[in-house]
Amino acid sequence: RYLVTHAGVGYMPEHLLYVPTKMFTRGGAYEEDVDRAWCEKNYGPNLIQVHGHRNWYQYAIDETETSINLCSAVEFGEPLRVYGVDAHDTYYLSFDNPVHREGMSLRRRVDILEGKATATPQEVAELLVSNLREAKGVAEKQLPNGVSSFNFTRDVFYSMAWDDLNKIARGLFVDTIHWKILARGFDKFFHANEHEGLFNSKEWLKENLQFPVVAKRKYNGFLMLTSWNPYTKSIFYASKSTTEGQHVAIGKRVLQQYFKTCSEDAEAIEAFMREKDVTLLWEICSEDDPHIISEFTVDGYYDRAYLLNAVYNKVRFETISNDEYNDFVWDQLNECHPVVFDRQFDSWEELEPVLDSKWIDLKGPAMITHPVEGWVFQDANGYMFKLKTAYYTIWR
Repeated sequence: RYLVTHAGVGYMPEHLLYVPTKMFTRGGAYEEDVDRAWCEKNYGPNLIQVHGHRNWYQYAIDETETSINLCSAVEFGEPLRVYGVDAHDTYYLSFDNPVHREGMSLRRRVDILEGKATATPQEVAELLVSNLREAKGVAEKQLPNGVSSFNFTRDVFYSMAWDDLNKIARGLFVDTIHWKILARGFDKFFHANEHEGLFNSKEWLKENLQFPVVAKRKYNGFLMLTSWNPYTKSIFYASKSTTEGQHVAIGKRVLQQYFKTCSEDAEAIEAFMREKDVTLLWEICSEDDPHIISEFTVDGYYDRAYLLNAVYNKVRFETISNDEYNDFVWDQLNECHPVVFDRQFDSWEELEPVLDSKWIDLKGPAMITHPVEGWVFQDANGYMFKLKTAYYTIWR
């Protein structure tokens, strides 16, 4: 028996008719290792999957016997892969492709560079920028001092035409003089059961999440990025695709006041960003930028900065561990840091009721008594998804 789809899946669905078509045509995350996941199910030689579309880990066509990956980046000049089946046997074919786009795919080029002793982070950044500039659905904004920001376009957002390149282009800032990723946000991540299961269906989450899963409250403000610029030897501030403008000014004011008020040693925060080469991602809530949810505190102090996470300044998305995050919050930001950690889920049985109700309070069975935007979840492997409350969704 064969399961032949465009994007591949990590398991054999019990009822094929109940699976949304787009899960077969596009799948979930491009970097999901569907071949390895399929093989780990041990279906045996009598059930074989054949697919294309995604090959983040550059598997050969015969890498596994039960999940055949035909994706070779043929549009960039790699050979066309063929898996043949006849009455007597199965076989593999490969055809050279002389008609193709110029250049190599991002993943292929980066892998080649990282495999060379002479490869440098600067070379990787330069390759990334060249691919982003060629990609459809990615907009570049040129900023002062040779910095460019890259973001996905509205067309990509509304058409759901996500791929490995435009998901990276979400608040990505690159120094194109020194070829250095100065700051970056989260890769694009999706709501639980988004677009009726196109992304993060319950079935997919149940099969793929690695526990424990940590939930952090999603505050209703705007995203601010801070990192260390080694060339100006100062903190790099950015928001809304730029290093200038109203939101950067608001965020900078709130953060600078926050550093003075809430940290015994602001230099330690700078050292953390510099030594680990990370971007700190903050949610800024200010009376100068009102949102649906008014994030007032008990003492009436409105301007707040909530540290969401720290992301390494490199192409592949990676956050610091939850333990590192907690140590940093309590060691450097002290007690006045607003706690964004809400709950840890140790099993699917704990998490499932929360996904079934947009009204439930993560801290217990009681209904939410105050407006909340939602929560962001991250599993043990760093995979992220979000859940927004019905209150926020309706009013938005």
